[in-house]
Amino acid sequence: MIIEDEASVTDAVLQAFATTPEPRTRQILLALVRHLHAFAREVRLTEPEFQEATRIIAALGQIRRDDPSPAPRSMSGTPRRKASMRTRTPPRPR
Repeated sequence: MIIEDEASVTDAVLQAFATTPEPRTRQILLALVRHLHAFAREVRLTEPEFQEATRIIAALGQIRRDDPSPAPRSMSGTPRRKASMRTRTPPRPR
C-alpha cells in the first residue's frame, strides 16, 4: 500500500491488523488504531510529543500490580474504568 496522506497511514495500519486471528483482539486493536490516529490528528501531535507519550505509556506498562504506590497506576484512570466494566459482557466482534 502506498501511503499518500494521513488517512492512508490509518488505512495501512488497519489493514495490517485486519488479519489478527482472534476476533476480540482484532476488534480491540482496530478500535485502538482508529482512536489513536484520530487523537493524533485532532491535537496535531508532534514527533517529540509522540515520543514522550510512548515513553509514558511504556512506563505505565512496567508498573507491577503489587506496587504499593497507587499514583502511577491511577495516572491513566484505567484501573477504575476496568473495575466498572468487570460485570459487563464484552461486545461481540464483528
